[in-house]
Amino acid sequence: MQASLLQVVEDTSGEFRRILSSLISGVRDDDDHTDDQRAREDAARLYSNDEGKLTPKSDPDYFHHVVLTSNQHQLKKMCDAYAELSGMNIEKQIEKEFSGDVRNAYLTIVRLAANRQKYFATQLYGCMSGPGTRDNDLIRTLVTRSEVDLELIKEEFRELYGDVLDRMIKTPYNEDRAYTLFITLLFLLISTYHITSQWKTSRTALLYRGVHDISNNRPIYLMYLVYKLFTRANLNRIGRTLDEGEPCERAAFRRFSMIDHIHTITKLIEVSREYMLLLCPTFIDLKKAFESVETEAVIEGL
Repeated sequence: MQASLLQVVEDTSGEFRRILSSLISGVRDDDDHTDDQRAREDAARLYSNDEGKLTPKSDPDYFHHVVLTSNQHQLKKMCDAYAELSGMNIEKQIEKEFSGDVRNAYLTIVRLAANRQKYFATQLYGCMSGPGTRDNDLIRTLVTRSEVDLELIKEEFRELYGDVLDRMIKTPYNEDRAYTLFITLLFLLISTYHITSQWKTSRTALLYRGVHDISNNRPIYLMYLVYKLFTRANLNRIGRTLDEGEPCERAAFRRFSMIDHIHTITKLIEVSREYMLLLCPTFIDLKKAFESVETEAVIEGL
């Protein structure tokens, strides 16, 4: 926390530094409790200043205090009370009084309090509209909201722009750009150690090989294609390590396992002949690939 605050102090200045420092230091109320009376009083105090300014010379810090310390629900009530009292959206007043990074910071905080899903839907639309797409902003928003409220953001996006977010994301990207986006997102997830829960779960279905023998079936795991891409990419990275860690009972599941078995049997035959030992090779036909056979059962069968 101290390192983050120090970086903010070094890279920013003025009111923008105050805003970021307040956000990082955690001065905001974490309680979801709301107070209608307090919201009306805060709105009245802000509106009663000279010419309705949010930051008049007589009381320049009160707006900063209200916006940066109130919880999201309380801030929304205050904004609604201000609009009811003044007949004007508080966002318009912010755009009139502030500029640059300070204006953008206050607008972001207020818009998140008013409607979080609408804010992110607007951000996603902005990433894909205009002369070029902002890939980094698009990826960051999708990743950070994927397990929070992405489905609600999709619904808000459809209501605002009359289009499906998934389809609109695919439209601006040709095959090469889609590949670049996929690689960028993959490395972002790896570097942040963030794996969405959808990638770790799948729907299992049984694939029957014969209708007359219900035991002759195979389980298959159904997952969205995009999730399969990321899963396959990660599996390719750790596949060799997993193969080397397979116990001897599951040697057949390793790559080139048949060649391994041939070499093993050949070596056993050579050693048994050298030491004149009795060797009884046994072939076992498994009905299912995931079944195993106990060594004691084989010996007893022989």
